[in-house]
Amino acid sequence: MNESTPAPAADAQQEDAEWQDLQNAQMLSMQDVWDNPDDEVWNNLPSDAPVSPHILTIPRPQAPALPEAACWPVSHLGFMDPPQWRERALVEADDSLLQPVAYGVLFNDAGHVWCYQRAGGDTRVDGRLSCGVGGHVDAQDGGPAWGLFDPEATLRRAWLRELAEELQADALHLSDMRLHGLVYEGQSAIGRVHLGVVFSARWVSAAPPQPRAGETLRSMGFMPLAHVVADERFELWSRLVAAHLLAALHPDLPA
Repeated sequence: MNESTPAPAADAQQEDAEWQDLQNAQMLSMQDVWDNPDDEVWNNLPSDAPVSPHILTIPRPQAPALPEAACWPVSHLGFMDPPQWRERALVEADDSLLQPVAYGVLFNDAGHVWCYQRAGGDTRVDGRLSCGVGGHVDAQDGGPAWGLFDPEATLRRAWLRELAEELQADALHLSDMRLHGLVYEGQSAIGRVHLGVVFSARWVSAAPPQPRAGETLRSMGFMPLAHVVADERFELWSRLVAAHLLAALHPDLPA
């Protein structure tokens, strides 16, 4: 090996360090916007500019063709541009719009995913099991205050915000954050108006994820993807995502 060529382990360490620096910078940038509502970045917005509880929406025809229920890969999220920022309460039952949701799974070194039970909150999913952490995309994640709209960066910021809010997680807990694809199901009222953007990251902290006090989540620890796929107590999105990731990681397995 040429002496000027870094070893693979050194490459991996450098990539992890660069990734952590990027995510920490994004978290600090978001926190600065949240903590300074009187800052110039907000004062320069028009008087009707959206702030929470406004969320990201897109007109249904703007989205790619949607299956009845599936998780599938995408290489970019350009179809979300231009965005529409709408008041959440006014769009929850509006079938003409889709609400993109950052929906990510956390892997451990064994390739298992962190799971939890919903214990409160939205009554439509209360009590269900899930392997996906995430939520709606708020205006603070990528609205006018951020300038030119970047769909993937916006969804990544939304997922990082949700991890910080629900699990007190930051970039030191994570590595190898990836965009995998989309998940959708049109079989239920809640599913018809939401489009999941699927991310994953590796949980590198020695302590397992732990919901923040007051969050409506009950940790169930890390579980194999195959268990999530087979257990009908898990919400449909989780089972669809787990099946997609399992097939991607183990293409030799029978369908």
